[in-house]
Amino acid sequence: MRISYIILFLLLTSCTKENNNLITGNIAPPDYTINRVIKENYINKLYITLLGREPFENEFNTASVLLGNDVTENSRNTLVNIVQSQSEYFDNLFNIFRQELLNGIDTNEIREDYILVFEDLLLNSNDSLETKTIQEALLKMNLLYNSAYDLNSNKASVTDIHLRCVNNVIYDDINMGSFNYVVSIYQNFLNRYPSEYEIKSGISMVDNQQSVAFGGNGNNKNDFNTLFFSHDGYYEGQVHSIYNRLLYRQPSSSESYDLTNLYITTNNFKEVQKHILISNEYLGIQ
Repeated sequence: MRISYIILFLLLTSCTKENNNLITGNIAPPDYTINRVIKENYINKLYITLLGREPFENEFNTASVLLGNDVTENSRNTLVNIVQSQSEYFDNLFNIFRQELLNGIDTNEIREDYILVFEDLLLNSNDSLETKTIQEALLKMNLLYNSAYDLNSNKASVTDIHLRCVNNVIYDDINMGSFNYVVSIYQNFLNRYPSEYEIKSGISMVDNQQSVAFGGNGNNKNDFNTLFFSHDGYYEGQVHSIYNRLLYRQPSSSESYDLTNLYITTNNFKEVQKHILISNEYLGIQ
C-alpha cells in the first residue's frame, strides 16, 4: 500500500508545470547580416550602373564606411553624388547612348572614319556648296566626338547629347529616309510607334515642308529636332527609360508626373537619375 502512494506522488509531481522565469536584459545582439549583404549589393550595383564596372577595393571600402550600418537616404545621396562626379560616369553615359542610338560606334571610329575623312574632303573641295555641306557634317561629328567631355565640363546637357546623336550622318545612315528617321525618333525616345498623323506631319517637316509637330511649326529637319527635344513628351519618355533601366519597370502615373516635372524644370538628368538611385526600391529593401 505504501508503494502505491509513492508511485502516485511521483506521477503527480512529474506532471506539475514548471514556472518559466524571464531574465531581463537578455536581448540578442543585433544581426547585421542582411543589412551588410544589402549594402554590399547596393554599392556594387551602383558602380556598375553609373560607371559600367564594379568598384575598386578602396572605393568599396570608402562607400561602405560612408553608408554605415543604417544606409540612410542622406548617405546614399552623398555616395551617388561622388560616383556621378567622376569622369568615368560621363564616359559610361555616352557609351550607353552610342549603344542605343548609333549601333555602338566608338569614338575612335568617329574620328578615323568620319572626322579625318571630312577634313580631307574639305581640303580638296573647290565647290562652295560642297564645302559648306562638308563643314556642317564635320561640325556635327566633332560635337559628337566631344560629347563625353562636354557632359563632364557642363558644356552640354543629356538633351544636347541626344540631339547630337541623331543629328549626324551616322544616325542618318542607320535610319535612312525621312520615314525611318521620324519613326526612329518616336521609338528611341518615346518607346512607341508614331500615329499616322505624326508620321505624315513629321515627314513633311523633315522634307522641308511647312508642318506642325510636337506643338510647333517648322519646315526642316533642324526644326523637327528642336521641337522634339524641347517637348514635354521627350522628358516624360526619358523618365520612363530611366525607370526601365534602373528598376526594370514602368513608373506609376504619379511617379511619371513628378519626375517629368522635375526634369522639365531643371533639365538635370543626374538629379532625375539620383531620385531613383537613392530610393529604397533600388536599395532592395522593399
